[in-house]
Amino acid sequence: MIRYFKIARPLNLVIVTLIQIIVYYKILLPVFRLHGVDSVFGLYLFPIFVIVTVIVAASGNVINDIVDVEIDKVNKPDKWIVGNTIPVSNAYVFYYLLIVFGGLLAFVIATQMDKYYLLLIYVFAVFFLYLYSKYLKRVIFLGNLVVSLFSAGVIGVILIFEYETGVLLKSISNYSYNYIKDVFLGFMIFSFLSSMFREIVKDIEDVKGDTIENAFTIPLVFGIKKAKNIAALFALFILISLVYWTNMDINIDKRYLNFYVYLIVIPNLLVIMYLLVKARDKNQFTMLSKLIKSFMLVGILMLCFYFV
Repeated sequence: MIRYFKIARPLNLVIVTLIQIIVYYKILLPVFRLHGVDSVFGLYLFPIFVIVTVIVAASGNVINDIVDVEIDKVNKPDKWIVGNTIPVSNAYVFYYLLIVFGGLLAFVIATQMDKYYLLLIYVFAVFFLYLYSKYLKRVIFLGNLVVSLFSAGVIGVILIFEYETGVLLKSISNYSYNYIKDVFLGFMIFSFLSSMFREIVKDIEDVKGDTIENAFTIPLVFGIKKAKNIAALFALFILISLVYWTNMDINIDKRYLNFYVYLIVIPNLLVIMYLLVKARDKNQFTMLSKLIKSFMLVGILMLCFYFV
């Protein structure tokens, strides 16, 4: 059972869970309550919503490992599970169980809200992650874009469900509406840019296995040197965004946020950018990929400065 747990990427799922819990219970819901606005999720639906999100993410990880059996033999011989310690057929069963269970929970949410069209979001997410693993990840830029959009969507999907509530909040307090909108949008942009940065570095890390599969990734099309430059460009976008973010009106009085960004977040990013320039072999890019994931977590922790 532990092996199945591993291919679902438990650490990633914990991060997804924490992000959604924080933005909902500590940022969005307090503002709604302050203005007497009721969330569409009520008391019990949001935990189910988080579980559905986690299942979508887990299913994407599982199908990715199923499709990448041959690549993982080359790129991750020490971490290769599907096709090794877990038969591919069993992995498929696990995948289908996940999406069926997630679909049932999504149906419960749609039924309770009496908005069955929201089920399309679940179907779209599962289907698109399947397309990504099967086809899109081997298409230059497109695969990176899909993963990054889904990363941003972990936060953004909450706003989609709360759209009508947001409209009501705007009619009551335009300031609070803009505050919520800016916080959510800011962290969605951070998640998107950070994911793009990491995905390009991962493509460089996995270039050997991707070559076998005739994939059209950035390093295989443009070369590793240009791929590093493109990754560095996204790191620069992150840096500029962080500086711009700290100078926005919603952060004028957040002195401790500025300390955190300029003493912890940005220095972390600058170290990673330096190591990117120096990186030459697979082990160095593997380390970089892990460091970027840690940096993303450090950046997401900025959410704590927006607790209401």
